[in-house]
Amino acid sequence: MFTNGMDRATRERALSELVPDSTGLSAEAVYRRRLPRVPTTYVVTLQDHSLRPSAQRQFIDNLGHVDEVVELDACHNAMQSHPIEVARLIIERMTLAFG
Repeated sequence: MFTNGMDRATRERALSELVPDSTGLSAEAVYRRRLPRVPTTYVVTLQDHSLRPSAQRQFIDNLGHVDEVVELDACHNAMQSHPIEVARLIIERMTLAFG
């Protein structure tokens, strides 16, 4: 479910690192009034079998103040299944934001 699109070794490592999350993570609005405003990018994982892109877009709405949405043709754990693409996105966004 979290690991579709991963090779066997990556899948086994990812599953061995899973920990329980709060059930409220997916439903609660995020209040960031006291936090400094920083550029925010949300990566929608298009092949996610855990959270459909429509659910991810609801999370974006809950989060608020998202400056950019990037779609990635990857599973839920894109940072493990597509580490180079995710690293590239982070570097690009940091360079745009901070030079």
